Amino acid sequence: MEEITKKGQIAEHIAMADLIRYNFIPCSPTVNTSSFDIVGVRGKEILKVQVKGFTFGNEDKYKLTIKRPSSKQYRYTPDDYDILALVETDEQKVAYFPFIDQVKITMRRERPTNLRGFQHRNTIYVFYDYLDIEQAIAKWKELSE
Repeated sequence: MEEITKKGQIAEHIAMADLIRYNFIPCSPTVNTSSFDIVGVRGKEILKVQVKGFTFGNEDKYKLTIKRPSSKQYRYTPDDYDILALVETDEQKVAYFPFIDQVKITMRRERPTNLRGFQHRNTIYVFYDYLDIEQAIAKWKELSE
């Protein structure tokens, strides 16, 4: 359990540093029972950010599970967080998404050249397409209206 906690803390600190690049003041909740890991404040804008860390290693894709670590309600709801920050800890890069209503997603390094076997309803998430938090914030605001 200690190793999991350490990986999570590393991912959170990388996300905090990245939020500073976007002129957010990152704050950590003082209780560990919140449904988000960071609060980002920029002027009057306040974002609840959920952080998940992973590493591609030598692979082209990584299957992420986006759920609460310990809760009766394991699935997140739109009220739990505004922005999901997926942190590739080896590269120290952060991809940002508005709320994702899925428990499992596959994050890819590159867009597949052959789409055979993909169903039309499946979203193909390419990590490097989501490095701009401003796009995620705009989409989140659009979805919140």
